[in-house]
Amino acid sequence: MRLETDVQRLASFAATGQRLGSRLILNNPGDHLQTLALDTHVSHEGASVSGLPEGIELAPGETSELSLTWTLQSNMLESAPLSLFVRAGEQVLRHDLDLEPMAPAVDPFTTPDVPASLQGLADLAWEAIGATFVDPDSGEPIDDLSQRRSGYAHFLIDGMAGSGSSIQVESDLGEALPPIRLAGEGGRVLGVSFNQRSNHDHGDRWREVEVALGDSHDTLEVVETVTLRSGDGEQFFEFEAPRGARYVQLRPLSVWGDEDARRRAHGSGLLRVLGEPHGELAQRRHDLLDHELGGHWVYTRPDISRLYGFQGQRYSARGIMGERQVRRGQRIRGRSIEMVFAFLHQRAARIDELQWVENLDWEGQPVERVRVYTATESSVGPWERQADWRMERDGDGVASLTLPESPRARYLRLVFDEPEEGEGRGENTWRIPESLRAYEADSLGSGRSVLGHWGMDHSRGPLEAEQSPVEFSLVEVEDTHSHVDEPLRLERRITGRVEEPGDTRHYRIDLDEGDNTLAFALQESQRGRLQASLTDPEGTEVPLAWQDGEGGKRFVEALDLTPGTFRLAVAEPPRSVAILWDGSGSVANHQPAIYQALNRFAEGLKPGREVFNMLPLGGPLLIDGWAEYPNQVARTLNVYDGHFSSSDSEPALKLATRALAAQEGEKVIFLITDAEQLGRDMTVWSDLERVRPRVFALEITHGGRRDTDEYRWYQDQMLSWAHVGGGSYRYTTGRSDLIRAFEAGMRELRQPTTFALEVDRRYQEPPEPGSLRVVSGDEPVVAAGVVHLIFDASGSMLRQMEGGRRIEVARRIVQQVLDERIPQSVPVALRAFGHTEPHSCATELLVAPGEDNHAQVRRAVEGIQAINLARTPLADSLDAVLDDLSDYQGQRRLVVMLTDGEETCDGDLEQSVADLIEEGIDVRLNIVGFHIDEIGLQAEFERFAELGGGEYFDSHDGDELVEGLASALAATWRVVNPGGDTLAQGRVDGEAAELDPGDYTLVVEAQQSERQHTFSIAPRQAKEVRLSDALSEPSP
Repeated sequence: MRLETDVQRLASFAATGQRLGSRLILNNPGDHLQTLALDTHVSHEGASVSGLPEGIELAPGETSELSLTWTLQSNMLESAPLSLFVRAGEQVLRHDLDLEPMAPAVDPFTTPDVPASLQGLADLAWEAIGATFVDPDSGEPIDDLSQRRSGYAHFLIDGMAGSGSSIQVESDLGEALPPIRLAGEGGRVLGVSFNQRSNHDHGDRWREVEVALGDSHDTLEVVETVTLRSGDGEQFFEFEAPRGARYVQLRPLSVWGDEDARRRAHGSGLLRVLGEPHGELAQRRHDLLDHELGGHWVYTRPDISRLYGFQGQRYSARGIMGERQVRRGQRIRGRSIEMVFAFLHQRAARIDELQWVENLDWEGQPVERVRVYTATESSVGPWERQADWRMERDGDGVASLTLPESPRARYLRLVFDEPEEGEGRGENTWRIPESLRAYEADSLGSGRSVLGHWGMDHSRGPLEAEQSPVEFSLVEVEDTHSHVDEPLRLERRITGRVEEPGDTRHYRIDLDEGDNTLAFALQESQRGRLQASLTDPEGTEVPLAWQDGEGGKRFVEALDLTPGTFRLAVAEPPRSVAILWDGSGSVANHQPAIYQALNRFAEGLKPGREVFNMLPLGGPLLIDGWAEYPNQVARTLNVYDGHFSSSDSEPALKLATRALAAQEGEKVIFLITDAEQLGRDMTVWSDLERVRPRVFALEITHGGRRDTDEYRWYQDQMLSWAHVGGGSYRYTTGRSDLIRAFEAGMRELRQPTTFALEVDRRYQEPPEPGSLRVVSGDEPVVAAGVVHLIFDASGSMLRQMEGGRRIEVARRIVQQVLDERIPQSVPVALRAFGHTEPHSCATELLVAPGEDNHAQVRRAVEGIQAINLARTPLADSLDAVLDDLSDYQGQRRLVVMLTDGEETCDGDLEQSVADLIEEGIDVRLNIVGFHIDEIGLQAEFERFAELGGGEYFDSHDGDELVEGLASALAATWRVVNPGGDTLAQGRVDGEAAELDPGDYTLVVEAQQSERQHTFSIAPRQAKEVRLSDALSEPSP
C-alpha cells in the first residue's frame, strides 16, 4: 500500500482551506481474495477525505488505485508535519507532508462563516432582542438556573462567546435546562448553532445535546439530537424542515470527558436559534446605537472626557458614563466637536433616520447644527457627507433627521460647532445629548439587517454578502518580470505582481500630441503598499499625489505634461513593523507565547525588506532606530527585564504610529493585548488618521469572568484600530491560538502584492487654484488680550547647544519674540521655576500682568538664571495661572509654557490642565518644547496642549524656538465655505494655504473675540489678507 500526493508541501496558517489530490494504491500480492476495511485519519483537526469506500475486495495479484481528495482547514499550525493515515485491514500507512508559512496554498477555497441557508437570519435566542430563560412550571422569566451556585445562564444567550464567561450547569447530565422563550412572538426556526468557546475544559463541554421546540414552555418536542465538537468555533445544525416555535429547550446528554470522574460544572459557550421572526419583531426598526444591540462610541475629538460616549455607555474597562458626569453640560470654548460611532461588530448598515435626544432637565445651550458623515471602509474615513442637520427639537427634546437615500454606514460621524455662550449665569456650557439613535432601514425579518447572524469576530455583514467575492490574489497575473531595461508598454489595464520589497515592475507610457494629462488607477491586494514613480521624457520625476477612492483603488492625475514617452515604476519599498504587547498581570500567563512570537517574527527579517521595533505597553520603543537583523532583536529581548506592565493601548499606539510616520513604505503594527484599558487618550486618532498604519489586533483573553458589554467593548476597540488601515482582528484563547493568529498575520503581511494598473490619456485645462496668506498688518495679532509666559529655568537648561547654554538661547529668543510678536498694548505675565536653588520645586510670578509692562518683563527675563539640580514643577506653575490672571477674567487669556523636560515635582499635569480649562472659553494653553527628543514625552505634551485648547510646538535650535514661540503666540485662523466646512487653517503670519476659486469666510480668533471676513479667490490669485484692515470690518 502506498499513497502518492500531488504536492509534498502545504501552506501553514493560510487564510483559506486547501484541497490535496492523492492516489491510494493497494496491491494483493497473495494467492487469496482479500476483503479490506478502509479508514483514514488526519493529524490536524477539521480535515476530511472524499473518494474512500468503506471497504474493498482485491483478487490475487490485483492492484487497485483510488483517487482521494483531502480537505484541510485554514490556519493549520506549523508545529508538526501534517500526517495522513490510511488503514487498510490491519495495515496502517502514514504519509507526512511539510507545512510552511510562505508556501502557496494548494487548491485554496473559502468556507462561509455561516451556511448560505442560515446567513442573515435572526438569532431568536438573543437576550438583547427579548429572549429569556423561563421557569419550567410557571413560564415566568427567571434570572438564573435553580442550583447551589449561580449558573450565569444569560451567557448562553448573550450573543458573545467569551473564553472567560459561559453558562455553568451543575445538574446531572440528562436533565433539561429551563426553557428559553424566544424573542418577540417566536418564529420559523431553520436551525441552531453552538459555539464551545468558554471557560470550560474540553472534557466538561457538551457533546450530545437534545434540542426541543414548541409553542409553549410545557409542550416541547425534541426535533434533533446534535453532536458537538469540543473545539472553539461555531457549529451549525440545519433542521430538515423549518419549525414554528415560541420556545426552545436544551437537554445535555453527555460531555467530552469521563462523565463518572467529572466533578465540575458543564456547559457550552453560546447558543443561537436561527430563524425568521414572527409578528412585530420582524418589522421593527431597530436603533443600532442602542448599546444593548452592540451600538457604541468609537472616539471624540478633541479629547473631552464628558463626551466619551453617552449616558450608560462603557468608555473604559472600569468606567460607564453616568448622568452626574454629563448633566451639567460641557464648557463652551469655541471648538468644533467630532464624534464617531459604530454598530454591532462594526458592520455596515443602511440608515434611514437619526435622532438627537436631549434631557431638558440637563444644563447647557442647545447645539444648533450638526454635519453628518458616513464611512464604510475605515474608522478614519474616507467620509461621505450625508446631511447638514439643523436641530429642530420637539417638546421632549428630540431632533430627528430623515435620510431618504438610506446610505450605507459602518461608521457614523457627527461634527458640530459649540454654540455661543448665553448671557445669564450657567449659560457658558452646551447641553450634551442623553443619547443618539440611528434607525436601520432593513428590518430584522428582511434577512439584510446587521443584527442578523453573519458570523463572529469580524465585521462582515450584509454589505459583503451583496458584493461578488473577488479573490484578488487568485487573479491571473500578466506581469511578473518587467524591468527597467524591458518595460512593458502600458496601453490597457494590466495585472502585475511585486514579490517582496525591492522588487519593481516597469512600464512605458506614450503621451501623444494634443494630450497633456495621464490619469492612473491602481488597485492593490493591500491598498497603499506600493509606490509608483513617474518620470518624463527628460528623466525628471513627476510628483504624484495619490488619493484613496472607492473599491479599494487609488487614483492620481499628472497634469500639464509635455507629450512624449514617460516611464512608470511600481515597487514595494521596505516595510516597517512595530510589535506592541501587553505585559500586565491579567495576561501574565501569555508572556512566553508573546516572546516566542517576537523571536519568530525576527527570524524572518532580511535587510532591505523589513525593519522592526517593539514596544511593551507603557514603555518606549526598545530598539534605538529600527532593527534589520534577527540578532538585534535577540540582544534587546535578552536584556529587557519586563519592567513595563500597562494595559492601556492608546498611548502605545500613538507612540508607535508616530515612529512609523517617518518610515517609508507599508507601516504595520501588531498589537497583542486583552484591551482592558483603564484610561483613554483620544489624541491617538489624529495620528492614526494621518499615518493609517495597518494594525493586526490580536486580543488575548485573561480568562476572567466579565459582563457581556465589557467583552464586546474589548472587541469593539480592537476592531476600530484594525480597520484604520486594512488590518485584521483575531480573538485568541491560549498559546496555540495566539501563535496561530500571529503566524497568520505574518503570512498575510509577507505575501507578494498583486495589482491592477490602468491609465487614461486626455487633455484638460491646467488647474488654477489660488492661495491665501493671512498677515497681521500694522502690528502682530495674538490670540488673546493677555499673555502668560511660563519659563523653565531648571537644571537641564544649563546644557550646552549651538549658540551657548539653553538658558542663554531661551532668554535671548524670549526677549526677541516679546519685542516682535506681542503688541505693546497686550499685558504679559511672567512666571518662572528652577531659578532659585538646587532641588527646588518653587514656582514664582516674576512679573504680574499690567499695562505697558513689556520693559519690566524684558528685564526679568534677562535676570533669570538656571540653577543646577533645580526641578520642574509644571503642574504647580499651571495651578497658579488663574490667580496670576484673576484681573483679566473678561478677556481671552493665552498661556505659553516653554520647557525642556517633564514634570519632576510629583505634580499631576493632566489634572492641572483640566482645572485650567474648566475656566472656559477664555483660556488657551500652548506648550513649546525645547530639545525634547523622547517621542512619548512629545506626545504627552501634545495631548495636554490639546486638552488646553491649544497646540504643542517642538524646537531643537534657536531658529525653531523663534518659530515655535511666534506660532504659540499668533492668532489662529480658518477658512470655511458657505456650507460651514473648514477647508484650510493656519496661524497669522504663517504659511499660505492653497484654495480653489470661490467665495469664503475667514474666521480669526483675535485678541478680544472671534472675527470674520468674507473674501473671494480667483484662479491663480495669490491673495493676502491684512488683519489690521480686514478686522476693522464688522462681523456678519
